[in-house]
Amino acid sequence: MSGGTFEYWQNNIEYMVEKIIEVIQKSGKEVPERFCDYYMREHKYARMCQTFDEETLKRFEEGIFVLKLAYIYLQRIDWLCCCDDGEEEFHKRLKEEIEQLEKESKLRENGMRYIPVDRDVDPWADSD
Repeated sequence: MSGGTFEYWQNNIEYMVEKIIEVIQKSGKEVPERFCDYYMREHKYARMCQTFDEETLKRFEEGIFVLKLAYIYLQRIDWLCCCDDGEEEFHKRLKEEIEQLEKESKLRENGMRYIPVDRDVDPWADSD
């Protein structure tokens, strides 16, 4: 495994992104019967997930972009500091990964980049 400067904490960012996507996809949806006991015990909600308005969900999507950008920077700096990459490779990979992230993102009218989240996905589909 390469890197280690940050004790691989950048991987926690990927986990946070997945959790934010899950929150967006569950917003305002009914909890399926098979998850009620756990969900009500852990989250203290009735049968509905927490509901966020559209403006808040947009900020969450912008946050996903920022977190993914932070992950890219941490990963590249990590590899550079651990001598897995030299400075030339650092700049090359950083540029390529940021360009890829920008291709995956969209630009809001307020100038903020965001990662669109498909809200029609069943957030409990692979939770069986």
